[in-house]
Amino acid sequence: CAVLARFGVLSALTAKGASTNVLNSAKREDLPAEIATVVFELAQDKPSAPIKSAFGWSVFRVKEITPAHTRGFDEVKDELKKEMALRLAGDSLGHLSKTLEDELAGGANVEQAAKAVGLETVKITTDRSGFDKGGAQVLADAADREEILEQLFKLASGGDSGLKETRAQTVFVAHVDSIEEAKLRPFDEVRGKVVTVWQV
Repeated sequence: CAVLARFGVLSALTAKGASTNVLNSAKREDLPAEIATVVFELAQDKPSAPIKSAFGWSVFRVKEITPAHTRGFDEVKDELKKEMALRLAGDSLGHLSKTLEDELAGGANVEQAAKAVGLETVKITTDRSGFDKGGAQVLADAADREEILEQLFKLASGGDSGLKETRAQTVFVAHVDSIEEAKLRPFDEVRGKVVTVWQV
């Protein structure tokens, strides 16, 4: 890799508006091909001839050259482990998603499809605010809770969401068993909360 100083056509033109930029530790693959071809043939501290590229006319000078270095296994093993884990997770998720979709397309309900791929289902009762009849917050641990609830309330009674992926990369499928119309709850059901709020 090389540390580059990019000048206008001549340093003397700086006063006329030419700019100077430093590209620290640039690798060949970091540069456009027409520039990399010239820059990586330069000797240290020897300016190039003017080069015309998509950035306009430029002159390059290599200030420092770092010899190529092969990193040892101990140096990269953590990176490799993370990369392989992500790759395997992606492959596994893709396989599970396809199997789940095939099960649903074949007539299985959500619980049956989930069982076929070794997943558990979660049953919730919720209002649009995300609380159950007891006033507890549903899906409280889900980072993308609001997005999931939004999808749920787009469904009709008996409807399936199909396979969905949230912005936080949670993949889920939902089924609505039934929908209750909004109504006022009997006073006896909310007496305790009313008293608590009143006392506060």
